[in-house]
Amino acid sequence: MKKVVFLFMTIMIIIFSGCSKQYKLKEEYESLNGKKTNGQSYIKVTIPKDNSIVYSNYSEIFKVLDSTGIIYIGSAKSQISRDYLNQLLKAIEDTGISKVYYIDISKTKEKTKYKKLLKKINKKEIQIPTMISVKGGKIKEIISETKNISNKKYTPKESKKKEILEKYKNAINIIITCSPDSKNQC
Repeated sequence: MKKVVFLFMTIMIIIFSGCSKQYKLKEEYESLNGKKTNGQSYIKVTIPKDNSIVYSNYSEIFKVLDSTGIIYIGSAKSQISRDYLNQLLKAIEDTGISKVYYIDISKTKEKTKYKKLLKKINKKEIQIPTMISVKGGKIKEIISETKNISNKKYTPKESKKKEILEKYKNAINIIITCSPDSKNQC
């Protein structure tokens, strides 16, 4: 009987540890819905329970940069990141990609790994949010639109949302053909 309980507990730990990466993102973003920052309410984000975005660490991000996949660098506390994440969720739904790797670099204190990331993507700094499309270890697209946008007074515009959605879908479609992270496998 003890062996059966032990086996059951082991299986449950394995299942929940894999799912917790998806729920961590959902909890982190949705917990700020309705709250205010700088006198402005956080943009509402609703993330499906069974979403394709996996909370990742630098090691996982480096593996993607050496293979094929989509990386989204964001922060739940960034209004722009919240708005763009809504567009990413639509792009995921429209393209059918099964996995997007997410990292919040504002939470990590690993400066050495951050510098390594900068070097790998050939940038001097990373704007939040940034989406990176990688195929065969080669960066195909880096989308970072926040150079002149103030996060404190950010108000999303419909035309910008449509533009970002199209850019995200195009970046995903670049890698989606024959990708291991695509529902549309070859």
